[in-house]
Amino acid sequence: MEHPDAMFKLKQYEEWMNDRKFSRGRMRPTNPDYMKLHRNIVKRLVSHGYPGPKFWKQWNQFRETSDAEFKVFQEAQAEKERLRKEALQKQRERAAKLANELAKRRSQYSLDADAFRGVVESINKDLDDWERSASARAIQTIRTRGRSGLSQGMTRLVKAIEARAAHEKGDLVIQDPTLNSLSDWLSKEDFLNAWEAKFCKSIRNQIIEGRDLSEKQTAILNKLAQRWVGQ
Repeated sequence: MEHPDAMFKLKQYEEWMNDRKFSRGRMRPTNPDYMKLHRNIVKRLVSHGYPGPKFWKQWNQFRETSDAEFKVFQEAQAEKERLRKEALQKQRERAAKLANELAKRRSQYSLDADAFRGVVESINKDLDDWERSASARAIQTIRTRGRSGLSQGMTRLVKAIEARAAHEKGDLVIQDPTLNSLSDWLSKEDFLNAWEAKFCKSIRNQIIEGRDLSEKQTAILNKLAQRWVGQ
């Protein structure tokens, strides 16, 4: 009769009075006294219908400030929920942005792979078996991981083939007397044997790719030049 709303209030305060927080490595009651009071009052009301003088006194003291404290708790919970929703929204936005960027990268990877495949096909007749096989692996790598996913060796191969294709197309002009001589030697039948023809093709590619010649390679070219003049 003195507190007809006791059970209602206990139910209303249940989450607040039994609130827990992480402390010293485990979840602990935010206010152990409130948790104990809630447990004892509920137990006594259910078993006896009234709490008794001791618990009544504790309950009366608690009720003097409970509504104000409960309002603060509700505001804090509302703020936590707002922050949670805000964090969730930001997480969703980051995930959407990442998915969009990933889709763009994959689209660019596909375009780059198709472009390089076109380059390879344009000079396929001049590639050896190893270069064809390595180019196919490079195309697959570009398609899945982009050009940045190529190893250093694969990157050199891709740049070399692109340079040779550009030279073949006329987009890359190289003023080099040795390159002109190699073209003359390769165009004349019976001037070069099989090994020399393969060597000259390799040197021609090396010059187009911008790589320096070794002393031994230069010496062989000088011998071929002397033979060319003397024929």
